[in-house]
Amino acid sequence: MAADKKKNFNILIVEDSDLSRKTISSILEKEGFNIIAESNNTQDGLLLARTNPVHLCIIDVVMPDQSGIELLKSLGEVPGLRYYLMISSLTNESVVIDCISHGANDFLKKPFSEKDLILSVHKLYEHALSEKLI
Repeated sequence: MAADKKKNFNILIVEDSDLSRKTISSILEKEGFNIIAESNNTQDGLLLARTNPVHLCIIDVVMPDQSGIELLKSLGEVPGLRYYLMISSLTNESVVIDCISHGANDFLKKPFSEKDLILSVHKLYEHALSEKLI
């Protein structure tokens, strides 16, 4: 039953690196999660979040068009979107604090392990289940 519900946990990935985006997608799909959409820029990411039923958005902090933190701020107005996982190669503690203060639920520093990604997404998935969002 839990595997069936994982398919209802819709994930949007906003990451400018094709390799990173495809790797994240592959790992999470293998775990049974539903990758509803992917974007390589924040503007398309925002549009995808507004036009699809998304539960979790995975966002790279450093993006070519605008900061992932700016996208995070904009996503706060999207109905139904409750969970945000920020990822970045930046190791500055102020970046992590900025992400969390603007609504991120978790933060992974690149390069992160497959295990860390899965644990983070499972944690957010469990929150969604406990809040009866899926």
